[in-house]
Amino acid sequence: MSELPPIEDRMPDCEWVLVIKYGDPYTNAQQRTGFGPFPTKEDADNFRAQYYYDQIVIAEIVPLNAVIPQSATELDIDFIPEAKVVDINSKINPKKH
Repeated sequence: MSELPPIEDRMPDCEWVLVIKYGDPYTNAQQRTGFGPFPTKEDADNFRAQYYYDQIVIAEIVPLNAVIPQSATELDIDFIPEAKVVDINSKINPKKH
């Protein structure tokens, strides 16, 4: 199986978001925050390096509203099993919808 090219080569025309995960200092519960959008993955990484250089966090840079090229294969796309997809409208107020 051949390796996929870097994600920035597969998603060239999209913006990027920086997702930061960290532990709450009192409860150790995972917290999450995000920054962006950034025009390039490098801009998001530079922001991460500037603001989180001395902190213990998990930083993930992900494409935002990426246009999937026609050449994409199933390996390029993350799928959610259909059984896990829930219509939130049906859970909010069944009488209203």
